[in-house]
Amino acid sequence: WGGRGKKEEAFSQLKTAANKNPDSAHPLSVLGEFQELEGQLAEAEQTYLRALNIDSKHSASHYRLGKLLLKKQKYDQGVEHILKAVDLEPENPTYLEALGSEFERSGKLLEAANSMERVSVIEPDRFDLFVRLGDIYKKKKMYQEALTRYWSALAIKNDDPYTHRSVLEIYKSLSDMEIEKLKKLEGQSSFAQTQ
Repeated sequence: WGGRGKKEEAFSQLKTAANKNPDSAHPLSVLGEFQELEGQLAEAEQTYLRALNIDSKHSASHYRLGKLLLKKQKYDQGVEHILKAVDLEPENPTYLEALGSEFERSGKLLEAANSMERVSVIEPDRFDLFVRLGDIYKKKKMYQEALTRYWSALAIKNDDPYTHRSVLEIYKSLSDMEIEKLKKLEGQSSFAQTQ
């Protein structure tokens, strides 16, 4: 935002835009985001709520309010608003990833994986996302799913030591019979066939 004067000018312009468009949730939502960035969390929360009073289907306001509530450790309320944002824009990868992150933080790993899987369909070239999915499945001891996601990551970036190490750790934890079964499945994977 630049210096203090520029911040005050931007803040003034956002307030003016919100006042000029009293029936629009968007300027209020952007104003709330600015307030949040400035550390004015209580004001931002009220601004997001005002935006949602104008338009209860404004997905960005639900998302921003949800993220703010999570920051304030109001987890159930935060998730509720992010879920509303996802309901309103089910293909928005930012909303889905935020939801998945919160599920992961709270230990709801299958719900986290579900949200992240949806993101992987929308953004199929996200190396970091496939590694994260592999890690989630590995924590749940869902090794075939973990390996499949790690292989997808390696298809994008084959020289990542963490991902290679993660695959090896899975193989080390399995019995010989389980490894043979996975090798058969690995041979059927699209990653193995393209090598």
